[in-house]
Amino acid sequence: MLPLTEQPLSILRGVCFDWFRSYLCGRTQYVRSTSTCSEPSEVQYGVPQGSVLGPILFLLYTADLLRLVGGHHLTSHAYADDLQIYSECRPADVVCLQNSMSGRCSMLDGGQPAAA
Repeated sequence: MLPLTEQPLSILRGVCFDWFRSYLCGRTQYVRSTSTCSEPSEVQYGVPQGSVLGPILFLLYTADLLRLVGGHHLTSHAYADDLQIYSECRPADVVCLQNSMSGRCSMLDGGQPAAA
């Protein structure tokens, strides 16, 4: 998935886009166990869990991806805050499918398809 700051939210422009960016960017998280805390780390992906905007942002964030998945003969299943992308093949074609999926994932990250 693309980081939130690079995701093409084509319907948002100007002040509206800036407002969403300020809501989603610059967030940190840490782990606390009893009296010990980890160092904060930047949250680069996802939307705040439990927020009122969470479900809407998830749909905006995945809408382009779901269209792309369908255009590559893959199947997707989105529910709540979870997205699965999958395909099917004969057992003899597993390696071919893995290479194909890796190439498509590379394209989503802005890279070039992996060499087969």
